[in-house]
Amino acid sequence: MQKVPVLLKVMSILNIVLGAIGCLGGLLALLGSLLIGVAAGGLGGTVAGVAVGGILVIATLISCVNGILMLVAGIQGLRFRLDASFKLGVVILVLAVLSLLVSLGSGGSLVTGLVGLAIPILFLVGVKQAQEQ
Repeated sequence: MQKVPVLLKVMSILNIVLGAIGCLGGLLALLGSLLIGVAAGGLGGTVAGVAVGGILVIATLISCVNGILMLVAGIQGLRFRLDASFKLGVVILVLAVLSLLVSLGSGGSLVTGLVGLAIPILFLVGVKQAQEQ
């Protein structure tokens, strides 16, 4: 069994922790978005409730998928499955870029977006270091 490089090990553990937090947060947000959709439907009619609830549900499902991908990528990184780790890392990086763009478009913080972008980049760097060994 090969030794996992330190950067890959650290970023894999960070991905596992953040992925688990993202999954739990996504499930809570999904419940909240469903409740907001029901409340908006009661206040503004059925169409408004479906529209608001639908948009929030889609956003939280994307968040849940991102959390699951981070969790799986971290596990694959610790198991030293580099091909799967690289592919998942690229998908997570694309989602992080999209998240950064949406965040900036809605007036979000640039620093938070860049930190969210740095994690998948460092994970991919760790995978590349492991592949070069």
